Amino acid sequence: MIHKILFILLFLLINIVQAAQFTDTFTDSQGRTTLYRYSLKDGWDKTSPRGALVYFHGNNSNTQQEVIDMFFWGTEQDAYQRDLIPIVVTSPQTRPDGKTRQWYDEDKKLIQELLQGHFKNAFKLDFNKIIFSGGSQGTCFLHDFIMQYGEQYGGGFYAGCGCFNSPNPIWTPSETFKNRFKVFVHATTEDFLFESSQNGYGYYKYTLGLNTRGDFNRTGAHCSASNEVEKGAYDWLLGLKEVNDVGFEPHWKRISSMNEIKGFAIEENGSLLVLQQTDTNQASLWRSSNNGVNWSLVKKFSEVPNYLIILGKTIFVALNSGLYSSTDNGANFQLVSKETSTIYASDSLNRLYSAGNSPLQISKDFGKTWSYLKANNDYVFIPAYSNTFNTMDSRLFLATGYTDNLPYLSKDQGNSWTVLKDTSVGKPFSVALDGNNKLWGLSSQNSYYRLFQSTDLGTTWNAVNLPTRMNEYFYWGAKVEVLNNGEMWLHGGGNASWNSSDQGQNWKRVYGAETISNGKIFQLNQQLYLTNGRGIFNLIRQPETTTTPTTTTPDWQRVMNWAETMFPQLFSTANKQELTLSPYLVRYYPQTQVYLGYNPQDNRFYGYSKSIWGDQIQSFGLLSNYLSLAQQAGF
Repeated sequence: MIHKILFILLFLLINIVQAAQFTDTFTDSQGRTTLYRYSLKDGWDKTSPRGALVYFHGNNSNTQQEVIDMFFWGTEQDAYQRDLIPIVVTSPQTRPDGKTRQWYDEDKKLIQELLQGHFKNAFKLDFNKIIFSGGSQGTCFLHDFIMQYGEQYGGGFYAGCGCFNSPNPIWTPSETFKNRFKVFVHATTEDFLFESSQNGYGYYKYTLGLNTRGDFNRTGAHCSASNEVEKGAYDWLLGLKEVNDVGFEPHWKRISSMNEIKGFAIEENGSLLVLQQTDTNQASLWRSSNNGVNWSLVKKFSEVPNYLIILGKTIFVALNSGLYSSTDNGANFQLVSKETSTIYASDSLNRLYSAGNSPLQISKDFGKTWSYLKANNDYVFIPAYSNTFNTMDSRLFLATGYTDNLPYLSKDQGNSWTVLKDTSVGKPFSVALDGNNKLWGLSSQNSYYRLFQSTDLGTTWNAVNLPTRMNEYFYWGAKVEVLNNGEMWLHGGGNASWNSSDQGQNWKRVYGAETISNGKIFQLNQQLYLTNGRGIFNLIRQPETTTTPTTTTPDWQRVMNWAETMFPQLFSTANKQELTLSPYLVRYYPQTQVYLGYNPQDNRFYGYSKSIWGDQIQSFGLLSNYLSLAQQAGF
């Protein structure tokens, strides 16, 4: 026994890495203070850039010092095995209970200033080789941090057993970032954050298009993954090993990151139209003829937009001043009626319906005159909410009585109405009618949605058994929809999308729409589109066949091309010159004596003109701030 102990001690002594540890505090420009620890191997050149493994703890009742001591040894071993600098940081604040230490939104700036500025006097970080690792709430925080600052780094994000709240629906990462940053998401099947981790996987892989892997097949409770999973993820993030990707799976693909969309419509030829509020009292109508690859400006309006709808070949735009129509593809618009509202619908008989600001109305003459549709001589209202992408479907009106507050249902364009009964858990808040005259409804129970079916138009309801996972989704923003082909969709609740092709007997999760809440599906033949006013998604059912272009314009050039179009008074293209002034990639405009530069090291644009800004170089901001604007304009 003694010999065995001596052998173990000798083994440990031989494998001890000679290194110097440093523990200190850092206070950022906001006054927030973190305690951190890092170590450097003896013999490392501190002036040579080196990558780092930066670890973020979850909710913890220990002191900052205790958290450091708890997590540093394991982080150090994992980092040294991969020739990285180990860094463990601690959150500076506890919850109001004074016990539970957790990360807050303000800490994003704290960590950014620590990494980008504070360490530079001690060692030099390779910002293209930073592995961010989090567990539980540490992952939740890192998700927020990467959405704000991620494009300044290369490397990857190990997201263990955490949450992915409020994914940014309009963030459009640059191709440079996509090529140098990877994401690995892991959660065990009994983890209470399992579904949230699936949301994160879908968001990074399909919405953002980052190189992403997921591990969701292991059993276990919250944060019970073996260290081997984490180590394997680090090796994949660093390119030291391969982790097989899943095969093709149907998913929602974001085809536009436009924000403030007030209306979406599909023309008969398949072109897409979007009405977007671009400023306080400004709106733009956009068209795409290639499924969202490029968007062209059709028309600008100098007032607040409310809605967009197409009736045959006529485009209707609802503005604050009234309803306008165009019969020449949007080139010209004429005032149809000063009656205006916030949501519209049409039917196969070329009738228009309006609601939102006023009771439900119908127009049989292309919007010129309107009359009210009533239930039992009572005005009815289609719910319309602020900050929501409001829609209605003329095939099935779900309305509320003005005087009796009863839920009314009409499946014949408002000619007759039925009082909708409650389900066993309450009022249905979303309903859909399928081709077999079955009504499907969602009600809420303890803040989660429950699905019901009715064969008598809502007089009686029967509960539908959903897979256990689907019973864990909140009802806020959830919607049930049944399409012309009988496909059923449940989407929005908990920002997940589920599909059934057999009348609700089996369900499959469809990734990619994790940012969608209060959304609406639009259909043209087999093409499906989904939007809630922040981004547009297209359902990809089969692997896409793509042809590689002979040349690909880098993202920074696309933004510069866009800037030359938008600001010709600054960037006049006459006799422009392209230069390389390390580290900047520069365009010089002789007529205005302006230099426009891009620094690939920090993904920022800069400008210089002695006649305009003096001797100071101007920072114009990150590439990601402009890329979506350039894409929307067709660059």
